[in-house]
Amino acid sequence: QVIFMEKILQIGEGNFLRAFFDYYIQLANETGDYNGKVVICQPRTNNKVINALNAQNCNYDVVLRGRHCGEVVDKRIEINCVSRCIDSSIDFDSVVAVAKSDNTEIIVSNTTEAGITFNPDDEVDNLLSASFPAKLAFLLYNRYLANGKDIVILPVELIDNNGDTLKKCILQYGELFTFGEGFADYVNTKCHFCNTLVDRIVTGYPVGDADPCAVACEPYESFVIQADDYAKSVLPF
Repeated sequence: QVIFMEKILQIGEGNFLRAFFDYYIQLANETGDYNGKVVICQPRTNNKVINALNAQNCNYDVVLRGRHCGEVVDKRIEINCVSRCIDSSIDFDSVVAVAKSDNTEIIVSNTTEAGITFNPDDEVDNLLSASFPAKLAFLLYNRYLANGKDIVILPVELIDNNGDTLKKCILQYGELFTFGEGFADYVNTKCHFCNTLVDRIVTGYPVGDADPCAVACEPYESFVIQADDYAKSVLPF
């Protein structure tokens, strides 16, 4: 019997990641190319989607609608690769615990294009209102303190060189929060930031659907990842 451990921390609960990244993990689990579960947390305080997913054991449907190779597509894919959702606004300690775990090997994010910026006014003692990169810097710092293994970081925000941009922000927050040279070395040697380019039209909740967490999207999807050898060994794609 295959044991599916929690291997992915997903920062972002929105329609796109659930119809795109989680869809990829679902298919990889089903084909035997992967055996990992996803833990989702939200980057901001809105917990509406997190609560809705938890209410149905984090299972939901992706509804594929459109045309593929000239054929009309209208089918449902059950997504059951999400193990749990953590409300980061009230239980950030649990998010930290997932980030520190040696089982965790991928962090994926989608926090809008504005989410990958450095804000010098962010404070490590007030992370709840801080930016996504500030929160991620704190998570990686805790992983560093726990002598954490290498980790692959996959931002899918639609900006050029999103991985490089996020890494630069993390190093800036390391300096701002005085995490030390050891942390900078950890980020440079153990954190594998991947530039990505993603494409799928996701229209969101199909009105009237029996599944309140269902997400509709087109059949087409494209996931381009610029990865080093370590990241290639971890990613199931």
